[in-house]
Amino acid sequence: KKLARSIENLVREHEMVYIDTKWGKSSILIAGPQNGRPCFLLHGYGKTSGFHTWRYMYSPLGAAGFRVYGIDFPGFGHVAEETRFASRFEQIEKPTELVLYLMKHFGVTRSKRALLIGYDWGGSIAANIAATRPQKVERIVLFHSSTIPKKIYERINSPALILWAKVDQFHPFSNCKKAGTFIKKSETKILKLDSFSMESSASNYIIIADQIRKHIMLFLKSLFTIQQTDDELIQQLDQYEENIEHEVDSQHPSTISTVYSTSTIIEEGQSEEVKSLHENETDEEQQDREEQEDEERLSLLEELSSIDEQESAAIYRDITSVFPNEQHQQQQIPIIRDIHVPQQLVDPRKTGELWPRTTKHIKVSASRLTKEENQLLQLVPLSNPVFAFNFTITLCNREYTLRTWYVKASLQEKEKLAMGLHGYGKGSTKHQFHNLAEILKNTHSVLLITLPGFGLSTGATLQSSRYKRESTYLLKSIIDSFGKTKVNILGQCGGGGVFMRTLSEYPKLFAKRHFLGRPYSAIMPDNLLQVLKTNKIKLWVYWVVDQDHMKCCVPYKTLLALSKKSKCVRLDTEVRNYGDLEWLPLRSIQLPKISRSPNNDIYIYDPSVKAQEDIHRFINYELY
Repeated sequence: KKLARSIENLVREHEMVYIDTKWGKSSILIAGPQNGRPCFLLHGYGKTSGFHTWRYMYSPLGAAGFRVYGIDFPGFGHVAEETRFASRFEQIEKPTELVLYLMKHFGVTRSKRALLIGYDWGGSIAANIAATRPQKVERIVLFHSSTIPKKIYERINSPALILWAKVDQFHPFSNCKKAGTFIKKSETKILKLDSFSMESSASNYIIIADQIRKHIMLFLKSLFTIQQTDDELIQQLDQYEENIEHEVDSQHPSTISTVYSTSTIIEEGQSEEVKSLHENETDEEQQDREEQEDEERLSLLEELSSIDEQESAAIYRDITSVFPNEQHQQQQIPIIRDIHVPQQLVDPRKTGELWPRTTKHIKVSASRLTKEENQLLQLVPLSNPVFAFNFTITLCNREYTLRTWYVKASLQEKEKLAMGLHGYGKGSTKHQFHNLAEILKNTHSVLLITLPGFGLSTGATLQSSRYKRESTYLLKSIIDSFGKTKVNILGQCGGGGVFMRTLSEYPKLFAKRHFLGRPYSAIMPDNLLQVLKTNKIKLWVYWVVDQDHMKCCVPYKTLLALSKKSKCVRLDTEVRNYGDLEWLPLRSIQLPKISRSPNNDIYIYDPSVKAQEDIHRFINYELY
């Protein structure tokens, strides 16, 4: 209702026209003097997007002498019945041509160039126009611009203002840094929310609207018809803001902190030791460094896996000695698949126990522990024996080697398997669930996996849309290497997202109970609730709210709705730092060569006694 009233006021105060084009019908909201410098406001691709996205900019821009054109692209806002353009950048040409047509229609020329202000998808359109039609663009403002190729940024010669606010997870900061690095004449402003208890990202943007407005107006000050000092402009904007009806409670303040240059973006207050050591690299230098580091990791993993026949037999003898019962000693279970196995050793597929093996989709090789991994085991010991493996698999047309620990339990009855899938922080590795493996020591063997792009696993961090599609193949292939079994999942952040996507496609691979720490997937499976109900699967989600895992993100909203509809999802929410939690805090240990954190941080869950009891009871519900 508030949004409807806001739009009604805009339409009543300004002019709105409809224009038919070969790409479809667009509605345009027009404000400001007729002879003013043209300014085009471009919205994003969200379901409720339209020219109202920039509703807090029409009046100040008009008052500053700009002729403002807010565009509803076909399929949005007042022309929602029209067919939408595709959202991918590879298909950006059609919306670009539409905006160029409207610019020509409203009198944009070489002598009367336009200002382009774009949010999300609209930002990529603005950047594309600035790169391909520089003679028609005066300046551009990009707020949370969607992913754009480097070559487009490098062709932009117009002055650019880049705005970024940490209010959701759909606009990674890497996009902001990329724009600030490769656009020659750029300024970057990073906005932060001190409070984030709101339930929608739209509300978050309204809260920081005054900051966005000030940055844009200061950036455009030299183009005003009436020149003002910065202090005079800010005073005028402050006066203007007093007359604005905010759509959210004013008790949620916002602060801004930023330092910018054309090549470096650093958040104010960030300590020197956590700044990237490679922040001034070019793309080519970064690619060369990552390839060299990958070669070093792969060389280390191959060296650890190069075990001769004599050492192989010794490892097998060690396996039988770590288990106390006679049954295991008699079976002499091998774990190595990729070297010559002595004839007297029994094939594990005939023993009924769970060991990974090479399949046509994934290669499994046994390995020694590194010096640092041994140090970690001394600092945080595990009761059950640990065996290291390297899983090699092809993803996105590239081969990746995954560093994995198998914490093997000695069980009298049918063996059960659990897997730990870590989050996407730089200090995230297989060790995130190190202590949770200890909780399940008497009921499960636990496979702790380091995902591609983290720790000793090879590859750059993979969060591309293609990887998200193929990650289901990754998890399925690993589970298949153990044969037919039902797996319990311990997942955190992106690892939890990998699990939910795989669960929606292959529910038969998984057991009935799974524990997830704020699982994140930008696109949640539509059939998740149906899969959970049909297969009688329950998820326990422990969500700790912070700037990167907010209540406004799609996963939280989806899981909250599911928890209200069904008992298949239990959602517990904490609004404080992970380190301050009493039930399940997340700690860090500093050890070199295990994680990719600049400080050598390794994140490890440190469950309280109560958490240990609760998680054990949930996963092993049939025992209670």
